[in-house]
Amino acid sequence: MKYDFENTINNKSGFLLVSAIFIMAILLIAGLAIVQMSSTEVKTSRSEQVIAMDFYNAEAGIIEAMDNYAVWLDNDYLLESIDAASFEDDVENMDNEVLAHVQIRNIYDPDSAVNDVFGSDDPADDFPFQEHIAPPPSESGFSMVEFDARRYAITSTAPDSNSKIQTGAYKVFNKF
Repeated sequence: MKYDFENTINNKSGFLLVSAIFIMAILLIAGLAIVQMSSTEVKTSRSEQVIAMDFYNAEAGIIEAMDNYAVWLDNDYLLESIDAASFEDDVENMDNEVLAHVQIRNIYDPDSAVNDVFGSDDPADDFPFQEHIAPPPSESGFSMVEFDARRYAITSTAPDSNSKIQTGAYKVFNKF
């Protein structure tokens, strides 16, 4: 039997099967890539959601401290020395889950006192300094003759992350 080389080269039987397997392999690789990308997107979205929730929890601590200042700004706090007065507490939701840890201290001039109330590396001790007792801000509507403003630093930290928020607040007191 004589081998027909030209017939073998021009024979197209089986080409469709090879082409179909090749196309299926390409589609499989593309599908796996899409699944991997969507999985990464879901993880990123979840991470962003957790970060946002931690930020909102820390912000809730700031709002709670400012709204309920009578809880921390009591006689005991006011009678402490300017460089020693501080307050720490946890802010909880209705299910008693901790939303934020709040630290409050006086803002004062660093030349007049020790700055480390909560500890040498605590972020609650890291904020711009100014006089603790000063005239109220001019736009506040309080008389600068009859009233004094006392400045406080409020630091709130979400319990499960590094989300920390700091703000300054002042309370106006009658001089007399």
